[in-house]
Amino acid sequence: MENFNLEAFASSPSDLPKSAYVDLLLFISDIKPAVRIGVLDDVRAFKLYLWAIDFKYFSKIDNDGFVFISKLNNIEHLIQIDQSNQDHTEELGKLLGYPHCCIKKISEIGESNIDLYEENVVYNWSFENDFQLINPKLYYQGYSLISHIPCSPTCKKSLLIARKTLSVIKNNQSHYRFSNFKKWLSH
Repeated sequence: MENFNLEAFASSPSDLPKSAYVDLLLFISDIKPAVRIGVLDDVRAFKLYLWAIDFKYFSKIDNDGFVFISKLNNIEHLIQIDQSNQDHTEELGKLLGYPHCCIKKISEIGESNIDLYEENVVYNWSFENDFQLINPKLYYQGYSLISHIPCSPTCKKSLLIARKTLSVIKNNQSHYRFSNFKKWLSH
C-alpha cells in the first residue's frame, strides 16, 4: 500500500500495549478510519494523543482514558457513540471500520458479552489455510492482522483486511517496528 506513512508508525510511542500497534498499523494503512486505544495510564495516553496531533490526525482522550484517533473530524461523535447507554455496537463498529458481517454478528452477541464470546467461542475456532490470517487470538500479543472479532472462521471480508495488512508488513519488514509481525512473512 503506497500511502502507508512509515514515519508515523515508526514514531508512535514505544510503550503502548502491544495490541495498540495492530490498531495503529491498520489506521495508518488506511484500512481503518479511526481507532480507540485503551489500557493506558495518563502519561502514555497523553503521548499517544500528542503523536496523533503531530501527524495531523484528530484525537482526544475521553474521561475513561481511551485515546480516540481519526482521520475525520468526528472525534466528539465517536466518543459520544462509545459512551452512549443505548445499543451502539453497530454504529461504533462502522465508525471504526469493521466489516458489516462482523459488526452484525457482534450486535447479535451483545456488547456486554463480547469478551465471553471471544474467549469461549472464537478462541476455539479452527482457522484453516489462508484463514489463519484472521485469527484474532494474536491481537493482545501485538501481531494480529485484524483488530476485530471475525464473524466466522471463514470471513472473507476479514481475510481481505488481513491480506492488506500483510502487504504493508511485507513492504516494510526491514524496519524494526515490524519485528512483532515477522511471524507472517512466510505467508
